Amino acid sequence: MEERQVTIAGTRHNLPDLFMVLATQNPIEQEGTYPLPETQMDRFLMHVRVDYPNTDEELAVLRLVRGERSGAAAPPAPPIAQATVIAARAKIARITPAAAVETYIVALIEATR
Repeated sequence: MEERQVTIAGTRHNLPDLFMVLATQNPIEQEGTYPLPETQMDRFLMHVRVDYPNTDEELAVLRLVRGERSGAAAPPAPPIAQATVIAARAKIARITPAAAVETYIVALIEATR
């Protein structure tokens, strides 16, 4: 993804400046799943484990889906334009933090290793 392009069925597609990749992995008990080597694990920002919902959560999902089908669900918020996100990134890149803040950030990173 660092190359900002993907190849699908032999055809190369350039990716926009703002893109996200989602990957899933089935439980290890299922065929075709192998643990990733450590060199590839650092490529993921998050690891989210999704277990089966409990009874109350299942009921909430059932009611949510029913509400969406009847039109009772609230309309989704409009998406944020990519240009807005890219402009915000540019503003953030111009911020110079104080040395104490940088030291604190590094200390937090070291503490989580």
